[in-house]
Amino acid sequence: MPGNQLVQSLSRGLEILQFLAHAEGAASLGDVANALGVKKPTAHNLLRTLASQGFVEQSGRGYGLGWAISELAMVERNGDLLHRAAGEIRELYGGFPQGTLIFSEVLRDRTVVSLRMSPDQRGILQRPAGLSFGLYVSVSGLVAQAFATPDHLDQMRLRESFWEHGARVWGSLEHLGSFLEDVREKGYGEFPFDGESALRLGFPVRRGDWEPVGVLGMHLTWTRGSQASRRDAPEIIRALGEAAGRLSVLETKSRGERNAER
Repeated sequence: MPGNQLVQSLSRGLEILQFLAHAEGAASLGDVANALGVKKPTAHNLLRTLASQGFVEQSGRGYGLGWAISELAMVERNGDLLHRAAGEIRELYGGFPQGTLIFSEVLRDRTVVSLRMSPDQRGILQRPAGLSFGLYVSVSGLVAQAFATPDHLDQMRLRESFWEHGARVWGSLEHLGSFLEDVREKGYGEFPFDGESALRLGFPVRRGDWEPVGVLGMHLTWTRGSQASRRDAPEIIRALGEAAGRLSVLETKSRGERNAER
């Protein structure tokens, strides 16, 4: 029956994910077919379906778990983080209503905009869907690179090649690397191509000394007649840094410790 066939396909798809999770390295199509006890065309169709949703990735070496698995784990892990980030954004917006505040989640190979509050929709906490930041042309992407582990950085740049997306902006990897080193030394990033009329900042939100799980950022443009000016930059940097610090301190604690404090 069609209903039974659908359940069987789902069961086999889950078996593939379990098999790939325990496999040592990438698995071939034959490996997957043998593990499930099915013919190669059937295994290929199942893998192709899982890959279309990001649950499986294919490389020259074979098949492995895809980015969607990491994102599901991140969503579960970061639910409390997003709740607290929303509170920090509302607090910051009260002091700097002329700025656009953003919290981005750092996933395995990209940064995605999870929370946003801006003057175009005053006081409304927006939750954009499916919006990713460019790795080389956004302060969130640059901060994520600055604090990423080498393996994580490779994953991000594999998805978004420097030579295709970043070379026109940065010229060379050496130039970009020098900027990222400066970001690490300061503890935050300031987008270097805005000039004196705008300010884009990003602070990492980290678990202990680990790489960032998010970036708390602000984009502010000074216009004639605006109540804010470039002289306000130090105060903005201080406030944004303190908010990111509070999120990082709480994120480092275990979930049990955080629950006990409530």
